[in-house]
Amino acid sequence: MKKRQQYEDFLKDVVILKNLGDYERSQLADSLQKQTVQKGENVITQGEEGSKFYLVEEGELAAMKSTEGDPEREVKSYKMGDYFGELALIKEVKRQASVVARTDAKLLWIDRRGFTSLLGDLKADMETLAAQYAP
Repeated sequence: MKKRQQYEDFLKDVVILKNLGDYERSQLADSLQKQTVQKGENVITQGEEGSKFYLVEEGELAAMKSTEGDPEREVKSYKMGDYFGELALIKEVKRQASVVARTDAKLLWIDRRGFTSLLGDLKADMETLAAQYAP
């Protein structure tokens, strides 16, 4: 199966992307890059500048957040079909949590420019969902 078709099939199952049209989905599929991470590896680090939006193709990850004076705690978990990294891109803020791989994982990502041009219409939906994240 070609990469584009494989990614398009995967994207159809990502809840936030279900309303993308065929053309937008194929454009996104063509823009995605693959990244493999090992168990225990940090994908993003709290406080860093954000430049990528990630989709979980395979594996499990956890968002870990530290606040001044308190130990780091898990605030969200991710599995196949989930996404992360959108907050830094839609709100133009630094990374609000670190994301670490609980298992070996395969991720798909798109950079800020691609995210803005291909997924900009989903910004309001993503902001609404982001409001549900633990503080």
